[in-house]
Amino acid sequence: MTILEFISLPNDQQDKNLNCYGSFIGERRQGLDRFFLYALGHFYVELKLIYSEKGESILILNLVFHETKWLEPYMEKIDISSLIAEF
Repeated sequence: MTILEFISLPNDQQDKNLNCYGSFIGERRQGLDRFFLYALGHFYVELKLIYSEKGESILILNLVFHETKWLEPYMEKIDISSLIAEF
């Protein structure tokens, strides 16, 4: 699936694809906001946690990208120790 195909999907189909095929990478905070990063194929999906007027938490699509510059806020928190082979 390409970025354009993902973006063109209805919200429920985006959710289904992210739940079935996405890999959780990390979480970050910016002020009171919380963001969650997933890898989906050859691109990334960032979700933002917001709260409704009733106080219910809701995840919304914040950003879909393939440029590595958007990964920078997550880099310090991603544990890659299991990817590094010991020699």
